[in-house]
Amino acid sequence: MLGDMVRPIKKIVIVGGGTAGWLTAGVIAAKHRGRMAAGFSVTLVESPNTPIIGVGEGTWPTLRTTLSRIGVSETEFLRHCDAAFKQGARFARWTTGAPDDGYYHPLMLPQSFAQLNLVPHWLAEDGNRSFCDAVCPQGRLCDDGLAPKTITTSEFDAVANYAYHLDAGKFAAFLQRHCCEKLGVHHVLADVRRTVLTEDGDIRGLDTEQAGEIEGDLFIDCTGF
Repeated sequence: MLGDMVRPIKKIVIVGGGTAGWLTAGVIAAKHRGRMAAGFSVTLVESPNTPIIGVGEGTWPTLRTTLSRIGVSETEFLRHCDAAFKQGARFARWTTGAPDDGYYHPLMLPQSFAQLNLVPHWLAEDGNRSFCDAVCPQGRLCDDGLAPKTITTSEFDAVANYAYHLDAGKFAAFLQRHCCEKLGVHHVLADVRRTVLTEDGDIRGLDTEQAGEIEGDLFIDCTGF
């Protein structure tokens, strides 16, 4: 009984492609790449008949760390996914509705954010500066059409914190190529009909229309809806 309880997880099966499925596959495969020679595997099962959910998408800055961790080139990512830098969000016509009414939520934190609340000091000013302009340069960078880094800044490093806007369809295809060609992920195009259970109710495998039963030790649902 104890042997069954500590049985190592060696076969990971992810159901669903898209950005969620392929990012999951990439993170797991990159972390356990050294175990694959001993039988560890990551398999992504994706329907050939159901399109992915997603169009143009915005991300959080943490995606930079994720892409770096799985070995993606930022240059190649930007080129293949129609990606652009995202430095924050601008809430336009928020208070008065006038054309010049709006404020930025930047991706840079205020200076000394953890040690000092700058709001009272900003309120004590004459009121001509937005809070964003008072505590960081990112709003001005956006207004001036400037990037958050220079051409000499290393990949995924930043002068001003940033995320991305990207084409989700192209991003999923880009991740698929990277995961399969560089990280050893197995890609199965098949429609899942049902889950196959063990006697104690755990999932043993997936019954698919095109590929038969796909067994695994751990199953991750990235099917969206």
